[in-house]
Amino acid sequence: MRISQAIEKTKAALSRFVLFLCLNLLLSSNAMADSSTNRWSISGQITDIGMAGKNPIFTNTFSLTGHYDDGQFLLDLVPIKSIVDVAESVGWDGKVLRLIARWSDIPNETSSRTNSIAYIEPTVFSRYSSYSLQSILVAFADSNSISNLEKGLTPVILGPMRTYPEEYNTYQVKHQTSGYTEIEATSPGLELGLSGLVPIKGFEQGFTRWTHRSNFADVIGLTNGIREFLVEYNRYSPVNKKSIQIRAVTGKFVLQQENQDDVVFRPKITEQKLTVKDYSSRFELVSWTKGAADWCCFYDLANQNWNFDTNKVRAQVSQVKENMKERGGYPKDLLAVANTVYAYKSRPAWGIQRIAIICFIVGFSIFTAGALWIGSRR
Repeated sequence: MRISQAIEKTKAALSRFVLFLCLNLLLSSNAMADSSTNRWSISGQITDIGMAGKNPIFTNTFSLTGHYDDGQFLLDLVPIKSIVDVAESVGWDGKVLRLIARWSDIPNETSSRTNSIAYIEPTVFSRYSSYSLQSILVAFADSNSISNLEKGLTPVILGPMRTYPEEYNTYQVKHQTSGYTEIEATSPGLELGLSGLVPIKGFEQGFTRWTHRSNFADVIGLTNGIREFLVEYNRYSPVNKKSIQIRAVTGKFVLQQENQDDVVFRPKITEQKLTVKDYSSRFELVSWTKGAADWCCFYDLANQNWNFDTNKVRAQVSQVKENMKERGGYPKDLLAVANTVYAYKSRPAWGIQRIAIICFIVGFSIFTAGALWIGSRR
C-alpha cells in the first residue's frame, strides 16, 4: 500500500513539475499576445495620471472591455472620469490596426460624442492612440513586433507630437517568467528647436523616453478560466538636466476564457460617414520621410463598412513615391520644418511650462483657501 501511495505521489509531483515547466515556457514569451491561443473576454480599468515629476496634476480613468483571440483583439476604452473626454475603439486583425476616436463638443456628455475620426496604422505601436490605450497595445504586441522594435527595424513614435527625434530610439527588452515583459525606450539627446534639432544639455548620451511593464498577476495560472493582467506605462521628458516623469499609466484587467466565434476584429462603425487617415503605407515611405514626417491617405467610409478600394490607396502611395524620386527625396523644406517646433501649432517646450503654471495655480488656490479657513476660525 505504501509503495503504491509513494508511486501516486511521485506521479502527482512529476505532473505538477511538468505543468510548472510548461507554464514557464508559455509565459516567458515576449508579450501577452504569445501567452495562449485561447479566446478571452477582457474587462478592467486604466488609470492615467498627468505628472510633474513626483507631483500628480490630474487623473483620468477609463473602463476597458473587449475580446482577444490568438494575437487578434478588439477593445473599447471609455472615459469614466477624464479631462480629455475621448472614447476609443480599436481592432487588430494581425495585419493593420483600426482605431476610431469619438468625442463631444461638451466634455463628459457621453450621449453627444458625435465627433469622430478613424486611423489605420501598420503596427500595434499606434502613434495616434491615447497614452491609456498605448499601455494596452504595447502589452498586446507579439514576439515579432517586440523583436523588430528591439532591433530598430521599424521607427516607432508613440504620440502625435514629435518633440524629440524618437524615430532614432533604441530599446532594451527584458523577459522573465510569469509573462513579465519590460521595455525601456531611450531617445537621443536631441529636441526640436526653432531652427532644427538641438542638443539637450545634460543628456548628451540620451534619456529614457518611456518604460513599459506587463505581467500576469497570478503566477500559477488559470483559476476557473480567469487570469489577471497588469500593465504599467511611464513617460519622461528632460528638464533642466533632470528626467521628469510626465505620465504614469497603470491598468489591471481580467481575461476570462470564452467560446465566442463571431467576433470581428474591426471596431464597429456607427457613423453614416467616417473620415479615415490611412497610415498603412507608413513603412514603405520611411526611406524618403526619414521617419520625421508621417504621410497618410485621406478618404471617407460610408454605409458603416470598413471596405475601401485599396487600389486607390496604392495609387496614391505610388504617386508619392514617384514624386519623391523626381525631387530626390522628401521635400527638404517640409522635412526641415518637421525637425522644428514650427511643425506644430504650439511649441513642445511649453508643455512643461504649462504643467508648472497649473502646479502654481493649484498650490496658490490651496494656500489661499487654507488662509481663509484659518482666518474664519479666529
